Amino acid sequence: NRATQAMYSPGSTFKVVGALAGLESGVITPKTVFQCAGSFLLGPIVFKCWEQGGHGDMNLREALTLSCNVYFYNLGFRMGGPPLWSMSHAFGLGEKIGVPLEGEAAGILPTEEYKRALNSRDRWMPGDSVNMAIGQGLLNVTPLQMGVVAAALANQGTVLKPPLVLRVETPRG
Repeated sequence: NRATQAMYSPGSTFKVVGALAGLESGVITPKTVFQCAGSFLLGPIVFKCWEQGGHGDMNLREALTLSCNVYFYNLGFRMGGPPLWSMSHAFGLGEKIGVPLEGEAAGILPTEEYKRALNSRDRWMPGDSVNMAIGQGLLNVTPLQMGVVAAALANQGTVLKPPLVLRVETPRG
């Protein structure tokens, strides 16, 4: 059952979670502008935008509309992991939703503790936040989890457990 058992990097669909984390933490406002020249440099590592030539100056609405990676790289770098972890947790990412189906996956919500469990000498690095802000890196979710995120956005923030329909009956049974 791929909806509940398969785990994927959510990619750009996760950018709304990063945006909300940035707003709630006060790292950005809707008017915060980052300049996209097509890439973001973090030490020797170049993180590229999908728009090779860059998008230019972008505010949050424009960055979400055009899915500008560089805007979210900047956001992830400035914000760090804790706001991303907190907002992801608020949407239920990294946890089983609780649908009554066998084998439901919890996904992976990478944190400092998660990385240390994989390798005791590892720690959360700025590049981890940069990757996570665009829905990449160690982050993995199920399709149903991202459906729950989308539904919560549509209903003004209420995270609901999706109902499972066992059968459909007519009024006469």
